Amino acid sequence: MKVSPHLAQNIVESMKSIIKQDINFIDSDGTIIASTDPARIGTFHEAGRTVYQLKRVLVISESDSYEGTRPGINLPVHINGEVIAVIGITGTPEQVITFGNIIRKMTEILILEEEFRNVKQREVDRNRMLLEDLIFYPQNFAERWDEATLSFWRSDDDYKRIVLIHSDTSQFNFLKDVRRLLEQYTEQLPPLVKSSILWTEHEQMMVLLYKEKTTSQLLPCLQQIEELKFNYPSMVVAIGSRVHRDFRTSYRDAQLVQDTYTARPEVSCIVNYDDLTIELLFNPENTYRQQQLQEKVLGQLTDKELEEFYHILQLFEAHNGSISGIADELFIHKNTLQYQIQKLRRITGYDLRNYHDFMVLRLAFTLYHHTTQHVSETKASDSDTDGQ
Repeated sequence: MKVSPHLAQNIVESMKSIIKQDINFIDSDGTIIASTDPARIGTFHEAGRTVYQLKRVLVISESDSYEGTRPGINLPVHINGEVIAVIGITGTPEQVITFGNIIRKMTEILILEEEFRNVKQREVDRNRMLLEDLIFYPQNFAERWDEATLSFWRSDDDYKRIVLIHSDTSQFNFLKDVRRLLEQYTEQLPPLVKSSILWTEHEQMMVLLYKEKTTSQLLPCLQQIEELKFNYPSMVVAIGSRVHRDFRTSYRDAQLVQDTYTARPEVSCIVNYDDLTIELLFNPENTYRQQQLQEKVLGQLTDKELEEFYHILQLFEAHNGSISGIADELFIHKNTLQYQIQKLRRITGYDLRNYHDFMVLRLAFTLYHHTTQHVSETKASDSDTDGQ
């Protein structure tokens, strides 16, 4: 392990502020790479090289003769059981010997802290590159990452989701606060759970990717982040659709959640794509969104049920929800109609008698009708062309 001259200089200056003695940081070849005496930086320190080789403390007095060395104490710096450098304190042995072990220990602690920060930064950089490759550059993913990473994130064994955390105001402070909460929370998670959550800053928002099986562990963290809305009223935590490996789609769907969200103090700012209905239409990619809405609301109905329930819905609107009026026009008993309405609710989850649900069903069935009509017209046109 090598210590950079910059870090070494910070260490010796910090130590001198405590003991008021000149301190040298000596590399494995005996070169002073940092010192509180600028004239000694880059010079050879024979005692330092000797300490490195012998791996033990060496006290130098006036009578000792080592090239480039002054009286004082020189101590090996250990990291993970290995001597990586030498720290030297200049002064009479009587003055400095009592500081020796303290300065060495403090030096080792500062080096380990810096290494820990470097490891964390490398992890942050790796997660950023991995997340960006998964979302934006999937075509090159296999070339850049090992098989284990490929299998872990691009398998079809489990679902994943993208989350976008964004605020329109005070973005620098907002991202700083979100990052702090994410760091605090994820550090407490078991390793396997932690490895199933990636996050990074991207285009002035926080982007998360997580495996859906970790939802119960991630949700408390998102709820902590939600509390920031008192400082950042416009913030939104937008959860995208569930996907196996098409992360770009989940990202786009999270963007749709973000774009259609209206901040209100009494409403949670954690919004899931699964909860969108009519909002699916509010997007330039209307054909795609319309198909999604139809599938989401009507996907469990058979063709026969689609036609029957579409007719009932039309009558429900025409008779302003009157069960008697609809039953009379259909020549059926009111209880039979009630059963049909309950059946629709049981299959789709939407109740015609609820105003919001009626609007969702109205939109979905209207889209279905237009789609069916368009397909029929296209087939008829193709048939006419073939006959000519």
